[in-house]
Order: sequence, then C-alpha cells, then structure tokens
Amino acid sequence: MRLSVIVPAYNRERYIASALRSLLWQRDATDLDIIVIDDGSTDGTAEVVRAMMGENPCIRLFQQVNMGIARARNTGLRQLLPQTRFVSFLDSDDISPTGRFKADLACFEADPGLDLTYSLIMQADRIDEENLEPAAGRPYPTVRGISMAAGIYRRDLVESIGGFDEEFVQGEASITCCVCSNAARDTCCPTLSLSTTGATPATSPRSTTPSFADICVLCINR
Repeated sequence: MRLSVIVPAYNRERYIASALRSLLWQRDATDLDIIVIDDGSTDGTAEVVRAMMGENPCIRLFQQVNMGIARARNTGLRQLLPQTRFVSFLDSDDISPTGRFKADLACFEADPGLDLTYSLIMQADRIDEENLEPAAGRPYPTVRGISMAAGIYRRDLVESIGGFDEEFVQGEASITCCVCSNAARDTCCPTLSLSTTGATPATSPRSTTPSFADICVLCINR
C-alpha cells in the first residue's frame, strides 16, 4: 500500500537528513513516497535533500517561494500520486521511530473501515543521531498529542477535509487534526512519534497564529 509522507522544510539543513532517514528506515513496511516541500529555504536544505535522492528515488523534492507551513503542506497534497492510499506528515526536525508505520498500517488492515490512526508523542531536546532515538541519560515526557505527525490518514479523508487553512501558521496542524478526528473512525496505536523541542518553526511565519487555548477548545469539543 502506498503511503505518502509530506515534509515541509524551511532552513532545515541541520535536521532534515535525520528526519528523512527515520522515514527511509521504514521502507520495508510500505510503498513509501516522501514529498519534501522546500518553502524558500536560504540555507543548504535543498542540497541535503538532493544528495539523499540519488540513492533513494522515493524522495521527491519541490521548491517554492516562502509561503508558510499551511501552504507548504497543501503544496505537498497536490503532489500526491494516483496510487497513494494513505497520507502522513513529518516536520523536518522531527523523527518517525522505526516500526511505527508497520504497526499503524496493520490497524488499517485489521479494520477496513478505519480512517485515521494516531500515536503518542515523545518530546525530546536531544537526539541520538546514529540510532535516531532520544539521547540517553534523561527522562522525556510522552503525551497524547494533537500533532499532524502523530497520525496516518486515509487519503479520501484528507481530501474530504479540503486541506489546511492557509490563514494559520502553526496551529493549523492541530486544528486540522481535530477536524479529521471529528470526521473519521480513529484509533490510538501503541506507537510513538518523536518531536524535538527548541528548534525554529518548520517554515517562516507569515500570518497570525491562534492561541494555544483556542486550539485546546477545538480539540476538547471533538
């Protein structure tokens, strides 16, 4: 089954190789399609991605002038291939732990009526770059979060929602996740997504971000 993962990036030269490696390590679980949207980076982000594309044809790179993260994700949605059945997202400084896709996609196989899976989120400020896991020696919180990267979505669900609200900068991901949960049969899988903390936004801000309280209200009312 084809899974397309959309990775928006803005000035992520330092982080994006690890993010992409974490996806490539899961190629045995699915027919993987990685869509990187370079949202007007001014560093070497695109060069890092191109260097990985030579040996990994499942990576596709698209570049645009800086338009913000919502528009970058929508650009990625427009690049979905006809055979794509499932869609996921990964911020370019985060990690998708090995084994997650295999476990989550098994939920769809077991329940053909399922539209959405989501995992728990571990928040870490240091990553073991060799093993792509949290650095040892300190505890990291694990939460049931509302990050787009924690979910795998059936394609027709994503298309029925109509994409991301381009008026928002970062909170649009949480809002869209809540909308998806309202519209779908979903399940929380016993898997983890790994979110790094302390990095700059995945794409540069271009409009007003909703307050965290507004996002929480939307999710509590799901």
